[in-house]
Amino acid sequence: MAFRHLKQIFRNEFKVMSSDKKALVIFLLGPVITMLLVGSATSHIRSQEEVMHMNIAIVDEDQSVLSSKLVARFEESSHATVKYKTDRATAEQLLKGGKIDAIVVIYKEFDKKIRSFFLYPSESQKARVDIIVDNSVMYVPMSAPLVLQDVMKTFFLQDVPSEVLPKLSAGQQISADLVQQVVARLNPVFINVEPAYGTNVPYFSLILPTLIPMVLFLFSLMMSGMSIVSERVRGTLPRLFKTPVRRSEIVIGKLLAYFAIALWHGFVVTVFPLAFGATLKGGIHLLFATAFLTSYAGCTWGMFYSTFAKTEREVLDYNTDTFLIVFTLAGILIPSRLMRPIMQTIANILPLSHSSNAVRSVIIRGLGIEWVIGDMAYLLAVGTVMLILALVSFRFVKE
Repeated sequence: MAFRHLKQIFRNEFKVMSSDKKALVIFLLGPVITMLLVGSATSHIRSQEEVMHMNIAIVDEDQSVLSSKLVARFEESSHATVKYKTDRATAEQLLKGGKIDAIVVIYKEFDKKIRSFFLYPSESQKARVDIIVDNSVMYVPMSAPLVLQDVMKTFFLQDVPSEVLPKLSAGQQISADLVQQVVARLNPVFINVEPAYGTNVPYFSLILPTLIPMVLFLFSLMMSGMSIVSERVRGTLPRLFKTPVRRSEIVIGKLLAYFAIALWHGFVVTVFPLAFGATLKGGIHLLFATAFLTSYAGCTWGMFYSTFAKTEREVLDYNTDTFLIVFTLAGILIPSRLMRPIMQTIANILPLSHSSNAVRSVIIRGLGIEWVIGDMAYLLAVGTVMLILALVSFRFVKE
């Protein structure tokens, strides 16, 4: 008896799901699309060490034989890619813009100090190399020791002995074994690993560039996504069409209500983190503007779905799949530079990647409007495009 009831309820529920073919297809294909995107973006990554890979700029202030060999070792490293060889000012601009993960600075007299160190180790200063890392991204400071170990070990054991020994006079000849012992015990190079944005960055501040865009976009998408479809489900949409209100005014009026809530969301994500110890190095007005524009993009995106969705379940499936895709390819879960080129292009199109970069620039890097205006303009453009699509779509909705 109980089994027959369960069987009947199961069939009825399946009929309900099958009655909305569009929602059922989206529901079934959502996980498939998400896994395909994640797999396509990351299947070429074979080990955790590849995730720790760094893009670096090298500033060689010495321009000597040994400094050139050290640069070559960085270029050969499997843990780093030398994107630029430039001056310090340009490298700092690249770091602030998120184009690189670290700057390697080889100071002047690098070659001279290494050579003199083997003859007079107690009297000479050590050669100096600085590694300035972008500590606004959590994995970068952890990657620096891996890169240094890989590069400096080969440099000390192969390049230094081969260059130093032939230059010594006959009365000062030393063995290669002794050189290696000196390198191992007295390291002729002082390596300074320096966080670009200070050493006291709270962990909560580091997760905000992920948390803020994710929360704002998701809630905005879900709120506005139910606006028009709920009128359709309740049966009030035909009566609304019979009023003298234009369709564009319906869409914009509903959006304005959600924008009011978006202002509250912007206030929450701007002020509340400060109560939990987060640091805000940039202007609070820039963070608020970025937060509002992220919500703006989410609200218009959800409104677009709401104009043509037939049921609340359908729009919920749209929103869920969109959020999963945007979150996966936005460079939040997977660093976009590790993705395949086509996936990097898609990631740069999605709004969350720009929102995350702007939040990181304001909160941790302490950069001004000139550094985030591009990301903010892009969020505004995405929201406006989705608003236009919503207005066009709603024009074709039947009474």
